[in-house]
Amino acid sequence: MTGEVILYTSEDGNTQIALKQIEGSVWLSQAEISQLFQVTPQMITQHIAAIYADGELAQTATCKHHLQVQTEGSRQVSRQ
Repeated sequence: MTGEVILYTSEDGNTQIALKQIEGSVWLSQAEISQLFQVTPQMITQHIAAIYADGELAQTATCKHHLQVQTEGSRQVSRQ
């Protein structure tokens, strides 16, 4: 994914997130959304599932599949 990166810092300075702007939209991973709103990633997953189930938004319009890399213990894990 390429595009402009916008650095967001919360008013209290405790949270800093790099927003990725691509083709006029801002994209965040579920982990970044959970950090932004200071909730668990599972809570974000449940909320997004409810939005799709209600038909409020279409998954194809709001979800981009790209490789996610994170460290779990001493291993680096990749997921779509």
